[in-house]
Amino acid sequence: MRAKIALANLVILSWGLAIDLSLTGCSSMQARKKPSKEDIVGTWAPDGKTLEYLKSEGRYPDSDEIKLTFKNDGDFESVLPDWFFNLEGKSFSTTRSISGKWEVWTANDRVWEILLSYNATSRLHVRWDRSRYILYSFVGDPDNDKTMDFVRLR
Repeated sequence: MRAKIALANLVILSWGLAIDLSLTGCSSMQARKKPSKEDIVGTWAPDGKTLEYLKSEGRYPDSDEIKLTFKNDGDFESVLPDWFFNLEGKSFSTTRSISGKWEVWTANDRVWEILLSYNATSRLHVRWDRSRYILYSFVGDPDNDKTMDFVRLR
């Protein structure tokens, strides 16, 4: 009898975990705690994996210039690859400078993003990676699991 109860509890816990992950995405990908302004303010650059991807797949000759700078007053400046601005993730090997306002944003208090407002609106997803935040954007279809990851420079 105890074995049946233990098995039933295990099944219920498994279903609860599956439902939670389907509603929130993979927990290792999303920051569960709201990042503070101090966590975001500063200059962010592509990590090593993203730099290699920008050079090999995107053929961006100026990939070392790609960065985001978030200011304490809510302004931002950036140089981003053209594939950041199109849903297909197609590279034309050019970069674009934009500036505007930024804010930490969420639709549900569980998944945090950085909302960029300029002559359009874009979002960067926020991930916690054990010791630091990482800002990322999908390249093309999110189902392809290709991302541009940005880390804050110290």
